[in-house]
Amino acid sequence: MQFLDERVNRLPAPFELEWRHVSGKPWDWKLVRISNPAFQIPADAC
Repeated sequence: MQFLDERVNRLPAPFELEWRHVSGKPWDWKLVRISNPAFQIPADAC
């Protein structure tokens, strides 16, 4: 986990969050995507 914390904290750009409004209720939103092209997890880290 520390490995991921260090990589995330050094990224040059923030994460982009994509939300979708689920219903007619003003508070009813769902997080559908989190992206950051600069963030990649190496295969040997898992």
